[in-house]
Amino acid sequence: MLEGELSTSSNWNETNTTQIKNFTFGFSNDLEFIPGGFPNPILQLDLAADIPWVLDEKPDVI
Repeated sequence: MLEGELSTSSNWNETNTTQIKNFTFGFSNDLEFIPGGFPNPILQLDLAADIPWVLDEKPDVI
């Protein structure tokens, strides 16, 4: 995480992210939700969580 390729939505993979249990983390320069005039430098931390479905009801199919 200290060195190497940054992750983006188009290249999110095992070589540029770190996994801890059910959570995957990656750093990106593709900034989202940053208000105008926010001071630089900016580094975005992205995360994905793999949360198991535990309810008896099935999730809606999209």
